[in-house]
This record gives sequence, C-alpha cells and structure tokens, in this order.
Amino acid sequence: MSKKGDDFLRLDSKGITIIELMLGTVLLSIVALSVTYFISTGTKTCNYAELAVTLQEEAQVVSNQLISFSEKGNCVKVSENASTGDVAYVVYNCEKKNGESLGESIIYYKKSSEKLYYYEVTSLTSNDDIRNEVKGITDVAVGQLMGEFIKGFKVTNKDNWITFQVEYGKDGKTVKTEDSILLRSKRVEVVTPIINLA
Repeated sequence: MSKKGDDFLRLDSKGITIIELMLGTVLLSIVALSVTYFISTGTKTCNYAELAVTLQEEAQVVSNQLISFSEKGNCVKVSENASTGDVAYVVYNCEKKNGESLGESIIYYKKSSEKLYYYEVTSLTSNDDIRNEVKGITDVAVGQLMGEFIKGFKVTNKDNWITFQVEYGKDGKTVKTEDSILLRSKRVEVVTPIINLA
C-alpha cells in the first residue's frame, strides 16, 4: 500500500477528543435547560391564565345571581358580624299576603370558608325572625353554594341603589367586581345594619 493510503487510514481512525466530548455535553445541557425553562414558563403562564379565567367566570356567575335575586323583592336588609366578617343580605317583598311576606331569601357570606350561600326561607315577618334564621345559617351551612374563592363581600345602599362589592382570590390572583341594582318599587326599605349576628 502507498504512503498516501497509510495517511488516509490514520486520519480516518482518529477518535473524539475529551475536549470535543465536553463541549458537546455542555451544548446539549444548555439546549436541554433552555427547553425545560420554556416548558416550565409556558406551564406557569397557562396555569395563571386558567386561574384568571376561573375567577372571572365565578365573578360573572355570582354577579348575575346577586342581581337576579335582588330583582325578586322590593325590600332588603343587610347585616354584618364585626367579629367574624360574615354578611347576611336578606331580600324580600314588603307587600304581604295572608300576613306573610313574599319571595324571601337570604344570601349569606361566610368569611371563614370564603364562600357565598343562598337560602330560600319562609315568611320572615320581623327582624327577630330574620335574626333567628341567620343565626341558624351561621351554625350549619345548608344553603346552595353561590360562589367560592370570595375574599370579601360588601353590600351598600344609596338612594335605593344596592351595590355589591365582591373580591375573589386564589393562589395570589385577585379579581374585584362592583355591580348595582336600583330597587324600583315605591316601598323600598333598606337598613344597614339591622341584624346583630354576634
């Protein structure tokens, strides 16, 4: 065989040096870390967006329900327990039939569980009846769940405008809403606070 052929064989049998191997490993590690970082960031962004959508959907549903329930009556009573932060919002019809008021319901915010409940009740004819009904609610949560993830719930009134301020929160993300409804009936009675929940 010629000398030129021997040179060819020697060049062809040359292996990878340790430096080339280390360089390849470093480059592969950089690519792997970059891919992992982008996947992790994408997952966090997706989870954050999903949480925001969940809270916004919850806020929309609760807002619609609060307005809908308020339209059923022409009188409301609001009370708050200063020590627990619980709020009771009672909606009823001031006009009475056979000595009983019509269309009565209680929306109750339980701060300790961060949930909003809805209760159908019968013939709340006095503040004592409302107080007893609300005290029963505070003992046992038996109502229909209206909303969760609720960090704050406030009901105010001005010139027969009932305003709901609700704050939703989960995993560091918060959403605040404010909705109002005008009680159009001439027989509107809005008292805040009326019931001592303590």
